[in-house]
Amino acid sequence: MVLLFSWLQYKTSGKFVSILQKNTKTQPFFGALLGLTPGCGGAIIVMPLYVKKVVTFGTVIATLAATLGDAAFILIAKAPKDAAIVHIVAFFTAVFWGMLIDKWQITHNQPLGKFSKKFQGFKSDIKKEIDPVSFIDSIEGEEKDESLGYKITHQGYVLWWWVCLLGLILGVTLLVKANDPNYALELTFDPSHKDAIFNYVGLFGTFLSVILFVAGKHFIGDDTLEALRDKLTSSKETLIHAASETAFVTFWVLFAYLIYEYGMYFSNLDFAQMIVNSGPLSILFGAGIGLIPGCGPQILFVTAYTEGLLPMSVLIAHAISQDGDALFPLIARNRKAALWSTVITTIPAIAIGLLWFYLIGN
Repeated sequence: MVLLFSWLQYKTSGKFVSILQKNTKTQPFFGALLGLTPGCGGAIIVMPLYVKKVVTFGTVIATLAATLGDAAFILIAKAPKDAAIVHIVAFFTAVFWGMLIDKWQITHNQPLGKFSKKFQGFKSDIKKEIDPVSFIDSIEGEEKDESLGYKITHQGYVLWWWVCLLGLILGVTLLVKANDPNYALELTFDPSHKDAIFNYVGLFGTFLSVILFVAGKHFIGDDTLEALRDKLTSSKETLIHAASETAFVTFWVLFAYLIYEYGMYFSNLDFAQMIVNSGPLSILFGAGIGLIPGCGPQILFVTAYTEGLLPMSVLIAHAISQDGDALFPLIARNRKAALWSTVITTIPAIAIGLLWFYLIGN
């Protein structure tokens, strides 16, 4: 899935930017489309465009509201029907809210827009022409070619993809054989089992993913702006960064399971049940977790949902509120815009979450 959307991004990102430039009134719609794509690459594209005055503030809001980040890959893989519902709800909410923000002439400098007593009028200075690739600026901290991390990610990705392919083939085979519940138990606890290769390939692939994760120094976010630029211009870099992004997701999923299972074991508390029992207040919890930048906490949250530990209403509030890694480039360039963006996306998140809770149920 990561490879597919990385390739689509590589093939179409420039076209998306060109479409965005043509009509400011429909920018929130196309911004939401970019945010809707799994991963954070589509949303990251929009943030520098706002700083460069290519898109409106409503476009930023729509993009962030539609974004589910890398957590989308988990939801699509584990609960595809629920993923479709969440993405549809988030998309239409994002488009409506983004267009409303522009209609009210809200910006990061005038967060109350036309409702402010000191409203000075809205002056649109949106630029109509910009190169679809050069808008991504280089930032400090870019890895150098001679660094160990760079060599590992730019050479080890070949081995990682071969192991991934083998894992895919074995994984499909395992799904066919796993109808018998005893089979999975035997496979897990018997090292001499004739199909023990499933475990060894799985462990080796996980080990490689952790190495790529650490080597890429992506402890919070997956794509820096220069990495995104490379992905837009090179098919090889697309493969490299797709491997790194998948390693990032794999690490956090592993971390999610360990945190939850050990948390339950040592505390004897059922955190998920505590959230469910809090009723409508659980919506605030879901939206609140969404305020945290990055994809790590979001993967933890969505993983808990796929295990049946959280209600849909909380997931929807979380999905609309969270911004994934897309908020980082905006924080780096305009902290005030980043702050107001994440606050403003939380408003529809709580509203839609509560609406779902009272009208449809958990």
